Amino acid sequence: MTAKRNKTEQIAAESAVRQLAGNVSVAVPLGPGRRGELGLLEKALAVQTVQPLEVVVEEALDHNNHYVNRNKAWRRAKGGIIWFLDSDAIPEPDALERALETFAENDAEGVEGHVYGQIERVHKWGFMTIHIFYTREALEKVGGFDERFTDWRGDTDLAWSIIDAGGLILYQPLSRVCHPNLSNTRPDLEMERLFYGKHPALYREAREKNYLQCFINE
Repeated sequence: MTAKRNKTEQIAAESAVRQLAGNVSVAVPLGPGRRGELGLLEKALAVQTVQPLEVVVEEALDHNNHYVNRNKAWRRAKGGIIWFLDSDAIPEPDALERALETFAENDAEGVEGHVYGQIERVHKWGFMTIHIFYTREALEKVGGFDERFTDWRGDTDLAWSIIDAGGLILYQPLSRVCHPNLSNTRPDLEMERLFYGKHPALYREAREKNYLQCFINE
């Protein structure tokens, strides 16, 4: 009886994940001259063990703020769960399935996966949009990415805004993505001040726990 019940529960869980996958939109910002990067990403998405609803690529014609492109992508997407990926990210075949298992088992607003390669996931505070999922409801509640940010702190700002609004973001290390290229992001003091001003309590906590590579003091 126990084995039969376990099998039934497994089938139900797999069905729930497949159902969630049909509500996932992949949102990819694409900078100028970077369309060639999409080939590996598209191949990796094509062999996912569960398939998303759609892939939305938002291409900038000039060197635009990529948070603007991410906002445009998720706002025109159809899905209720948005999977943010960098254009040069390469998800492992079960990356989507593993993240959706976490959504299926928890009442979460976001799930962050593991990033490895030339860029690694940064401690507990980073919430890198190289590879992260958010519900549309959570994004709408906070207004998406704050487009005042450029390349520095904007992804963490979105996550902390969702947390400040009572949201839960979980980490799923089995949902893995390779980022083969180095980051062009560099610390920006003006953006750091904006970030601190929006989230003083979380900022102080992260600073005290040594989660921040660089920081400002009061």
